[in-house]
Order: sequence, then structure tokens, then C-alpha cells
Amino acid sequence: HMFDTVASFREFLLKILEDTVTRFAGDEGDGLFGYSRLQEKEFEQGKKTVDAYMTILLQNTLYHYLRQFISVQWDPVRQPELINFFEKWINLMPTNLYVHILLAYIEPKLKLEINRAGVQSLIQTRFYNWAS
Repeated sequence: HMFDTVASFREFLLKILEDTVTRFAGDEGDGLFGYSRLQEKEFEQGKKTVDAYMTILLQNTLYHYLRQFISVQWDPVRQPELINFFEKWINLMPTNLYVHILLAYIEPKLKLEINRAGVQSLIQTRFYNWAS
């Protein structure tokens, strides 16, 4: 349910952004996709604002749960489903937050697990493509 709620919220913010940007004056079609250069500039700035809102929303909800789960409970050998989770959320999660979770929590946990005997090849095979 949370995924759908967050996706709807992001869609709502992007719709407001699009409605706002189309009101800006400018020479029609002098930029990409039929937007004026002014509209493109406002759209890029607006996307940064949407990402900021999404970061705040996800940091206050999903991030704390994820941080705790990855650090304390997650077993990369027995629970590879975390990959599926991130593949689902990647388009909603701002890049800076995704990279932070990857570098601060997932990568250290994987390195710790890889050092354990007998699981190195299993973890490397499973996570190498996803984490790179």
C-alpha cells in the first residue's frame, strides 16, 4: 500500500509541476519536447524540488525501517528479495537516497557476508550486477 501511496504522491507533485511550467511564457518550441528554454529551466528546478519532497517523505517513513532491517535483520544469503524491493522502488526513490542506502548499509553488509566462508561466490553472483 505504501508503494501506491508514494507513487500517487509523486505523480500528484509532477502534475502540479507540469501545470505550473506550461503557464510560463517563452518562444514555443525553442527547447526540447516543444517546451521553451524558460519552461525547461523551470521544469528541471521543479524536478529537484519534487525529489527533495520525496526524500523527506521517504526518510521519515521507509528509510528508518530499511536502515534497521538491513543493519540488524537482513541476511543476503537467505533473503535476496531485497533486490526485488529496490527494483520496484528505484523509480520513486530519489537517486541520492538510493545511493546513500546502497553505500552506507547494503555494501558494508555484503562485504561482511562475503568474508564469511562458503558464501562468497553465491553473494557475488547474486548481487554483483544489481549493486554495480
